[in-house]
Amino acid sequence: MNIDDSIITTVKLLLYESNKEHVLSAISKERNPNILHIFAYNYNWDDGFEIPRALLENGFCELATALMIFYLANGYTYITEKADNHECSEWSVFMKKLYTDITTGRYKTGNIAFSAPLTKIQIYKLAKLLDEQEHIFISNIEGENILRWQNNGIINQDLHQQRNAKR
Repeated sequence: MNIDDSIITTVKLLLYESNKEHVLSAISKERNPNILHIFAYNYNWDDGFEIPRALLENGFCELATALMIFYLANGYTYITEKADNHECSEWSVFMKKLYTDITTGRYKTGNIAFSAPLTKIQIYKLAKLLDEQEHIFISNIEGENILRWQNNGIINQDLHQQRNAKR
């Protein structure tokens, strides 16, 4: 599926929306996995875990998106330490649920590609540390790399300018 202007417009509208309830409602109704993925990639984590939770609860959220969110939320630390962080209990609860949902197969592989954002050395170390069920965290998912166009700054530059203007 190609990323067209309507997808970019939808993501921008959601990202710039200041009414969190409106964003949560729109995310819960969204049926396009690409929009969910691109939104998650551009999400401002300073805004908390409520919106990422809504993305993950959407039935159209693919495994690639769940894994990307896992790593964006510092999943590498979670799987290497596998301990609750009592200084950040909201993060610990979020990560524990996401980890469990991923390892129990809640999310299905769709059309979106994903490669763990890890070095070869990190992957090597994790391959020794993880059990077979956890190898999903270091496995590539074949599909369309829908974020490739973002390297041209179609959304990212606009987003950072908009976010800075809001503050």
